This record gives sequence, structure tokens and C-alpha cells, in this order.
Amino acid sequence: MTPPRRAGLNCAAGAALFSLALTSCNEPSDGAAPKASPAATPSPTDFAPPDVVVLMSFDTTRADHVGAYGAIARATPTLDRLANEGALFEQARAVAPLTMPSHTSMLTGVLPPAHGIRTNGLFELSDQARLVSELFQEAGWRTAAFVGTMILDRRYGLDQGFELYDGPTTERAGDTLNVIERRADVVVERTLQWFTGVKPGERAFLFVHFYDPHAPYEVPHGFEGRFKEAYDAEIAFCDAQLDLLLRGLGADGRNVALVMTSDHGDSLDQHGESTHGIFIYDATAHVPLIVHAPGRVPAARRVSEPVSITDVAPTLLELAGLATDGLAATAARSLLQTIAQPDADRAIYVESLLPFHSYRWHPLQALVWNGWKLIQGRDPQLFRLADDPQEAHDRGPDEPDLVARMQERLRALVAESAALGWQENHSLTDADRAALAKLGYVAGASAEDPFDASLPEPRERIGDLALSMRARELVQQGRVMMGLDPATAASFAALPEATRLQRQEQGRQKLQEARALVAKVRAANPRDGEIDKIEGFLLLTLGDFTAALEAFERLCTSEVAEAGSRFNLALCYQQTGHEEWAVREMMKVVAIEPRFTKAYEWLAQYHGQKGEHARGAFWLQQHAKNAPNAEERRRIDRMLSSVMRELKKRGVAIDVPPDHPLLEKLPEGVLARMRAKEAGGG
Repeated sequence: MTPPRRAGLNCAAGAALFSLALTSCNEPSDGAAPKASPAATPSPTDFAPPDVVVLMSFDTTRADHVGAYGAIARATPTLDRLANEGALFEQARAVAPLTMPSHTSMLTGVLPPAHGIRTNGLFELSDQARLVSELFQEAGWRTAAFVGTMILDRRYGLDQGFELYDGPTTERAGDTLNVIERRADVVVERTLQWFTGVKPGERAFLFVHFYDPHAPYEVPHGFEGRFKEAYDAEIAFCDAQLDLLLRGLGADGRNVALVMTSDHGDSLDQHGESTHGIFIYDATAHVPLIVHAPGRVPAARRVSEPVSITDVAPTLLELAGLATDGLAATAARSLLQTIAQPDADRAIYVESLLPFHSYRWHPLQALVWNGWKLIQGRDPQLFRLADDPQEAHDRGPDEPDLVARMQERLRALVAESAALGWQENHSLTDADRAALAKLGYVAGASAEDPFDASLPEPRERIGDLALSMRARELVQQGRVMMGLDPATAASFAALPEATRLQRQEQGRQKLQEARALVAKVRAANPRDGEIDKIEGFLLLTLGDFTAALEAFERLCTSEVAEAGSRFNLALCYQQTGHEEWAVREMMKVVAIEPRFTKAYEWLAQYHGQKGEHARGAFWLQQHAKNAPNAEERRRIDRMLSSVMRELKKRGVAIDVPPDHPLLEKLPEGVLARMRAKEAGGG
């Protein structure tokens, strides 16, 4: 019996959406890829369904770093063998340079504007979505997913239809996330352990995800000295683990069909981008895509027609002999159909909204069509891929008519593919945001129009991103040198006084250097919310509370700010003599992030110092209820017991705040009200 679908969270609506669609028109043949002859692909009635169907995803893997695609590093013997025994799609592209949007498209067959998952961590997929895993499960297949990163955590909605959805632990200790990824060998071990419970005669669908090639790049043990780049070593490690996985799945003679791809590539410093997420050049958009199903897919077939990772969903179903009409209506088509009936005129869509959500830059859309690629930001760029695979020479100024035709086709995509209503806002915890920040992602919801022509072009501002990252590093280094970092405070205190004074001065110099970088970025882009966070924290560290207050107010009134920014805003209110506003903001902090221990401590201490012990007891009670671990809960319980005994002696009950929690309205802002009063002469 099919278990009930996961109930969707009741979250507020999020970022504004735009729609996409696919229409056809006859356009230039110049630069079009040659059409391959139709392949003799067996129909579903000509074969027995496989025992196991596997969706294998290597995170952050560029096509040109796979041997079968021309790489010379020899990192992928397993993938190369699978490509030789199956079909390789030479022109496969991701839908976005981000993990969650791309995997959602793989499992649903629809583009991000339709499913609504436009960036990592900010949105979740509601239970209205239709995933291939649900269709497999409804057909009686066993289903399981094993993922390597918290970015694909089950809370974001991809667990629907899986009897087991297994990912890294996300238990918290205080305000930090313990584990945000796990290695491919652990993923394989857990996959094969589960598979031992799949009985002979049962069929299984597996979604397996290796996260290892994602930055930061580290050479796995046993691969030292074998590759020039750590990135290739991590891909090689995944390739070796895939071989072990396939051997384990087929050990007792079961027939295994596999679709292998990647969610996106990595810029590796091309176009000024260190990793990925901003740009949609082919360094991040062009991905490997291999289908291996002996007897179902012709061997050594190289397909030159353009395809999308949205095609993965119908392909998985067709490999299993299942109908694809249970998926949402979409422009995706099975890769088996593409082998049989190539469509060189097909247009492929790629997007990135991270520039807008993180930095208030203009988002990017791309259309790959007939050998050309249009990247549409605030301004268009046009590349002929066969002649310019590095996308270094913009042909747009020389081809204005072609640019206009491709823009028209892109607009047609936008007009036809409406949002499906599957997106729900996900309120990131502060620990989640910290974890995502470590991986290079920053995101915040906004109701603004992402396609505002006044927004900066990402390629004009990419240098600011490096400056922002450098400023963040300098602030952290300065705090460590000044003994303000909790992780190193004890060792700092043990230093001789002269050494401490010297290091504090060096730390202040680091902070001033960061301040200069922040000012440079802000002058170039005053709407950059990420620089508000860095600047506010920097000024708070320097003790300039009035200036820090202005930065945090600007941040908290321009977007849905995370708990950490609100906590810092509350501290600024306190330090500038506006304690009533500090209390309100601290109450918002714990409403947004119930495990933000520092906020509970502040509230309990604040009321205790005012002699309001009944109100302080309420916050101690909430703190104990939301303690991140048993040891912390016991500590708070001891404090609460002491306070409760005293209240009982006085015959006083716990005082519940009348307006807790305060989530309905962003703060008006003390500074804004003061300035308005001054301007009015009041």
C-alpha cells in the first residue's frame, strides 16, 4: 500500500515568480548540430523491466572533466566504460548552477520557474509536487534515496515517494550545524546496506547522490599525487565509489539500469567566478549525462542533440516500463525518445536567480539553440559554442537579428510555462544559513521584481563578490586576533599581556582593512544585502553601535532577515538605549529560530536584572523546551527549578508575554522614527 504523501508546511509565500514555456519556430540553421540517424531503440513491450533503476548524481561535475567527454586526467574509468556500453549525451545542460533546483528538475521533469525551487535552502517543494519516486512507489517498486549533503535535506521536499530518504545528520549543537555533507563511500555503504533488504523479485528505484566534488576541494585518502587538481581527485573518488555501488547492486545477477548526470559544473575561476552559483556559462551549465541499460539502450551511442536534465524524469520511468503521463505536463522528453527521434531544433533553458536573491544583482537566463547560446541578464550576450566553447567572445553586437529572435523564443518559453504552485517558503534556521555560507551560498527572500533593469549586471559586479568574501575573512581574522571569537577566546586569554595587546592592535588593523573593502562594495551596489550583514557585524565588533544599528535595520527591513541579523539588531538597540526595541527583536529571534540559545539567555537575564523574575522564568522555560541537547536542557532545568521555587514561595505564576511571538511586522526602526521626527520638526 502506498503510504500517505508528506504534508506540506504552512509557510508564507516567497519570492516573485516568472513563467517559462517551450514553443517551436523555424530559426537559423547556421551553427546547428548535425542530425543523427534515428536509433533502433526497443519499445517498452520488447524488453523485461530491469530489477533496479538508479539515478546517479555527481554534484558539481563539469562535462569536460569526464574522460568520455574529452578530459585527459583519466579520473573516470567507470563513467567512460558506462558511456562506451550505453548512450552519452554530448550537449546536456543543467537547469541552474545550484543543487536543489537542479535535483528538483531531475525528479519532476519540470523547469525551476514551474516547480518554484529557484535557489538552495530558501524554498521547499510542497506535497502538490509530482516526483518520479511517487510513480515508482505507486507501481509497487521499493524506493530509497541516499544523498551526500544537507542542501538536499528531506525538509526541502524531495523525500516524497521514498520509503527511506537518507542524508547527513542535521542535529544542532547550540547555533551550529554538526554535519553538512558526507563522503561518497559512506553514501555507498548505506545504500548497499539498505539494498540487502530488497528481496529477489522486488524491483527498486534508487536516487544516489555524491557531494564530494563540491568546494572546498580536498584530495581523498588514497588519491594523493594522482591528479594535478584536487577537484579531479574528488571526481575520481566518486567514480571509484560508483563502480563499487554497481558491483554491489548487481552482485546476485540483478539487472541494473542507470542514468548518471550532475546538477551543475564549476567555474574553477573562469569568468572571474571561483566556484558556481552566479554565472550560467557552460563551465557550470554543461554536465555529463549517460544512460546505461544493456538491451534497452544501444552501446557506444553519442547523441549530439541538445537535452536537459529535466529529461531524466521521463527517462527513468521509460527504462522501468512505466507510463510517464503521471508527471506534470512539461517540455521534457525521454532520452530514449531523443535517441530514436533526434530534435536538433530543440531549445534548452538554464537560469540563475542566486545573483538576485543573494546580492540584488540582475538574474540570468540562458537559451541554447541550434548551436548558439544566448545569456540574458540586464543585457544580452551571444556565443557560438562550436567556435567558442569557453564563451569568451560575445557575438551579440555582430548578430543583432539573431539576438532578437532568440530573445523572442526565450519570451515564448516564459509565456507558456506557468508556475505549478509547488513552491513554499522555507524559513532557514540561522545554523542552516551558516552552513550554506560556508559552501558559498547566501540567500534571502524578497518580493521585489528580480528583472528590474536598474539592478547591476552580475558580470559587472563579480569582482565585488571576491571583495565581500575577503572582507568576511578579515573580520573573522580580526575577531580571533582580538580574542573575541568564542572558539579561540580561552587560548587568547592565556597569552602574556604584551602579546595580547599586540594581537589586539593587529586585529583592529584587519577590521579597518575590512571596513575599506565594505565601503568599496557598498558604493558600487548600495542594495547588496550580504554586505549589510558583513558591515553590521564589523561595526558591532568595533563598538560603533549607532552605525551598526543602521546597517542591521537596513537589512531587516529590506528582506526576511535570519535570526542572527535580528539578534545583532537587538544588541544594537540595547547599546543605543532602546531596550524596549531590543526585547521585541529578541522575541522575534526565538520565534524565527527556536533553538537560538543566546537569545533566550539574553531575555532571561534582561528580565532578571529588572526584577521581573516571573517573566524571566518564562524565557528559561522556553529555553529548556528548545535546548539543542540533553546536557544543555539539564543545565537550564536546574536554573529554572531554582527560580520556580522562589516564585512559589511568593505565590507568583510564570508571566507569559502578551504578544509572543512577534512575527507579524518588521521593526519600524528607531533611527528611521528619530529622523522622521527631526525632519518634521517635532
